Amino acid sequence: LNWSLLKAIGASVGLYSGKFTDTQKRYSIVEKKLLAIIQALRNFKYIIGAQRVNIFTDNQNIVMNMKPTSDRAFRMVLEMPEYNYTLQHIRDTDNVIAYTL
Repeated sequence: LNWSLLKAIGASVGLYSGKFTDTQKRYSIVEKKLLAIIQALRNFKYIIGAQRVNIFTDNQNIVMNMKPTSDRAFRMVLEMPEYNYTLQHIRDTDNVIAYTL
């Protein structure tokens, strides 16, 4: 892969989709968003390696306040430093990819 080219054009390396279990469906919104981010990072771990990854989310609470509100969220946040990423807020209306899937 030509990372510099992908980065220059703002291309996605891939998209990850999953299904929540019955237990996960009862998570708070923030926990669901964190879980989705962690699962996507795990899925693409061997593709992205140590490359910086831009993660776009429509949940501003995750971007502004990474203080976990539960033990479960705390465990998810603890796993995040192992990845090289930036979290960026994106408005719902600009999150075209998420709503076309």
